Amino acid sequence: MSPDFELAKIYLSIFPFDKHEAVMEALRENNWLIRKALGTRVRNQLRHVPELAFYVDDSLEYIEAIDKLLK
Repeated sequence: MSPDFELAKIYLSIFPFDKHEAVMEALRENNWLIRKALGTRVRNQLRHVPELAFYVDDSLEYIEAIDKLLK
């Protein structure tokens, strides 16, 4: 979250990793729907519903690649 709660960065681990492009595209297309659902849940707690930015968390993929190299 940004200090003013205007932006929320969301990092996702997607399994299997080769499907991450399709999942991210679906999230981008339905961003308004997710934000609307978030707004109904935090309606009385936040003044503005934050913009949502989705990112792929590929740290597990990186760890797996390192493990393969070490073996």
